Amino acid sequence: MEPDKLRLTVALVCYREKENLAYVLEDLKNQSAFDKIGEVLVFQNGSCKHTRKTAESFLDKLPLTILSSPSNHLGLARAALVNNSGYDLIAFTDSDCRLPKKWLEELLSHWRDERTNNTLAIGGPNLLPEKKFWQKMLNLSLSHPLGHGWSPQAWKVKTRTKVSHIPTTNGLFSKQAILSAGNFSKKHKFAGEDLDMGFRLKKRGELILFPNPTVINHYAKTYLESLKRLFIFGKTRGEYTSFLFYPSFLFFPLFSCFLVLGFFQKIFLLFPIFYFLFLFSASLFMGLKNKKGSSLLLPLFWFLQHLSYSLGAFLGVFSKKLNKFQHIVSG
Repeated sequence: MEPDKLRLTVALVCYREKENLAYVLEDLKNQSAFDKIGEVLVFQNGSCKHTRKTAESFLDKLPLTILSSPSNHLGLARAALVNNSGYDLIAFTDSDCRLPKKWLEELLSHWRDERTNNTLAIGGPNLLPEKKFWQKMLNLSLSHPLGHGWSPQAWKVKTRTKVSHIPTTNGLFSKQAILSAGNFSKKHKFAGEDLDMGFRLKKRGELILFPNPTVINHYAKTYLESLKRLFIFGKTRGEYTSFLFYPSFLFFPLFSCFLVLGFFQKIFLLFPIFYFLFLFSASLFMGLKNKKGSSLLLPLFWFLQHLSYSLGAFLGVFSKKLNKFQHIVSG
């Protein structure tokens, strides 16, 4: 299809957003590239009547089709959206995201630039809104490698970058590529379906993350919720180990071990001490660079994020080994 004739499916999953679902649908209605939207597919997990009513209020404003399932299963919902898509390009976002006016326009522009490459999916970053102090601090913490860890889920890249996967909060995928990779997996009920898809897509082509467009993602109402999300990401990531995964996996057991041993031999406290000195040095450098005194609080944010993700990764690997052992025993 010629670039100027490209049309696509916009797909998203909702659960219990109620009237808040209207925000992302309104953003779609106001897209500068609205004429490129062939259809909007909304998959409702669960049976929240208020959420359904909100979606139905846009039937005359968008080329909207509502799919649904009584269960809450993210992997199956994504797979159903792909199977029901009428176009080869699918733009995924989430029901708790806010989209800039040029969201689709910028994604399509990147896609056109990539048409001579073996690119199967592209995407952009997502950030929290900055209405509260903890949101500003979390976004600031994720602007540093100590925070984002080069994960596409949190990394705002500065230039075109090859990545392990494209988050479904802000991505444009080839439908045929997804189907050839086996579609989204039913193994992932609440998280990790895009990570799993990324590992399979990478065997067939390139996945590219761009600095823009950026979507605002209301994925957590409190800092505690953001840490819980990191824990879940870490646990899911434990199923797909790589070189960059191991430092995060080892942090929790090593840190805990050195703290316990430090009660008997103080020399073992050197690891935690050097760790916090490293965090403080990085925060001081960021503060001098950004001229923000709040940067001095980053060590606390980084530590809690590292602990949450690493604990999840550790339990993820442990669960994987345990399941494998049980399979061998039962077999």
